[in-house]
Amino acid sequence: MKRWKIILMGILAVLLLGIPAWGNASEPPSILLIVPGAPQELVVSVGDGEEYIEASRRDKAFESYFLFYQRETDPVDDLYLRASGGGYDLRVPVGELTKAYHNVYTLDLDDGTLIEGKDPVRAAVYVIIRVALTLMIEGLVFFLMGFRSKRSWTIFLVVNLITQGALNLWINTVTYNDYSLFFSLVFYEFVIIVVEMVAFLNLLKEHKKWRRVLFVLLANILSLLAGGYILTVLPY
Repeated sequence: MKRWKIILMGILAVLLLGIPAWGNASEPPSILLIVPGAPQELVVSVGDGEEYIEASRRDKAFESYFLFYQRETDPVDDLYLRASGGGYDLRVPVGELTKAYHNVYTLDLDDGTLIEGKDPVRAAVYVIIRVALTLMIEGLVFFLMGFRSKRSWTIFLVVNLITQGALNLWINTVTYNDYSLFFSLVFYEFVIIVVEMVAFLNLLKEHKKWRRVLFVLLANILSLLAGGYILTVLPY
């Protein structure tokens, strides 16, 4: 067996042993409300139209998340959301929840409209931003490691658009928890490393195989670290 194959098998074995395992996660939120451009003074609460329970809040770049747990909404059949403060005073009907978990809504403060799910345009913009940042990081590594041919760069772009596109479309389905997201991200990055390792070893012809292996490992480790930080700042 060639030396590069032995090295590759050893690296993959170490990575496989390092995959995190976790037990039951905390209960998903009953309602996650996304509010773009929410002022700091904005308070969002949920209730039956007369009594309300205030949501917990998490701020990201350009938007804020407001979270209600199932135990707070279970007694109410006909829900209302109230957003007040910072020049706003809105009461928006939600109605009866159609599912127990992962109810995601987006509130437009300007016109007071509430849509179910994430806004498709917003989702597409953040997917494009995350993929572009990943391509910039991994592309810099690719360039510094001496890959110059047009064929190599075409393969790099196609493979990464497939793997990172799929990863970021999955990230778009995650609703709230940064910590569980990061642990899952480690697992999916391992899968991407395996896929890209196979692709680049078989498709790339420029440079020796050990350099292609080193590129895949280095590029994905850097993008994992950078991506983990980006997800704590940018919405998803």
